[in-house]
Amino acid sequence: MTEEKRPDREQAPLRVLAAVRLFTGLQRSLTERRWAPSGAPAIYRLLERLAKEPGVDADIVFLVRDPETAAAFPRGARFEMPPLGQIRILPYRRLGGPRLSTVATEVAQAAQLTALALRRRTQVAYFTNAAFPAAALFARLGLAGVVLRIMGLFPHHRALVEGRGRLAGLQRWLYRAPFDHVICTEEGSGAQSLLPKLLAAETPLSVLLNGVEASKTDREEIDALRADWSAAQRPIVLFLGRLVSYKGCDAFVEAALTLLARDPGCAQFHLIGDGERRAALAARVKEAGRASAIHLHGPLPHAQVNRWLAASDVYVSGNLHGNLSNANLEALANGCCLVLPESDPASGRDLATDAMIPPDVAPRYRPDPAGESLAEVLQGLLDDGPRRAACGRAAARIAGESLGDWETRIAREIDIIRRVAHPDAERRKPENRRPSAAQERQDGR
Repeated sequence: MTEEKRPDREQAPLRVLAAVRLFTGLQRSLTERRWAPSGAPAIYRLLERLAKEPGVDADIVFLVRDPETAAAFPRGARFEMPPLGQIRILPYRRLGGPRLSTVATEVAQAAQLTALALRRRTQVAYFTNAAFPAAALFARLGLAGVVLRIMGLFPHHRALVEGRGRLAGLQRWLYRAPFDHVICTEEGSGAQSLLPKLLAAETPLSVLLNGVEASKTDREEIDALRADWSAAQRPIVLFLGRLVSYKGCDAFVEAALTLLARDPGCAQFHLIGDGERRAALAARVKEAGRASAIHLHGPLPHAQVNRWLAASDVYVSGNLHGNLSNANLEALANGCCLVLPESDPASGRDLATDAMIPPDVAPRYRPDPAGESLAEVLQGLLDDGPRRAACGRAAARIAGESLGDWETRIAREIDIIRRVAHPDAERRKPENRRPSAAQERQDGR
């Protein structure tokens, strides 16, 4: 009599801890307990995918990192948030001045994350860069496999490489922790050249281009928007992004004022987004008497943003940290005529942008607060409709050749998380170390 073959034991789920900053675009969803995120699409799409990924048991934790967000969650919280399941919010700790509060928050949140990971027997911990000290702690103590997720590089990262800035030595030591993988968004900031100088030499690094959604805007929607917002069918010039200085919103408004002073009917200028400069920009426009031609709309849902992209004649980016941001990729996919700031070979900023979107497709301008160079570039495009159309067609062609959808892009990140859970011999294969930017774009499609 043969022994009856018993079925294999069901494989235990992969336990993942995702500790992410409570981004502004997610705050309203968590406050109202109704999931309708805006901004940070790479993060919220990853969380959605982790929550439903077969064989994955995800603990999703949002970290409050600043006093402004802290007002909504002064004590932290834990509740069900479909489609993410049960989520936790760890509060900001107010203790004396800003520096002391930052340290207190860092220590308290690291302790809470450590306790959660030990209790839940976490196998892979995924941290956004806001919590890089906690990520370094996990990596150095071997609490779990660690993925550090960097949304983009900023000047303080360059300062750390050069040994400048407050507590630079400590921060560099933290960044050189034995992370199992570091993922950075390819947004034109020069991550390929800078991060190898900041991280430990053996740390696997992936620089991934964001995905895009295919626009579902039809001709009737575009025509209706233009009828509402483009007086006498004047060209629409669009700025999309956070209204902060390094994004170039001030230069955009100044360039618009310059052009309107020359010809009040030259175009309609629209800014979509929110940020610390919004009130000052609105006051500047009102003072100049141009509120009928320069409009500040605030943040809009993604579907409405796509309509604006499809309806605009010229799209302007002024990001001084890199111009392959998600908003710019969406503009590219919508076949917009893009205008971008010149690259900076010394820092490596936007060299990847130049390689992907050449200046003959997207005209360049020299960034300056007064917007003088931008005004001249815009003047040339406003005077030349056929050139605008040709730039738009070329942009759409590049998008079709270079950009992938979000589902494939997020699958790349999920694959990295799964590989981190494997033994060292498997996850540290040579082909997983510092791939080229071109290869990462290919992999990320």
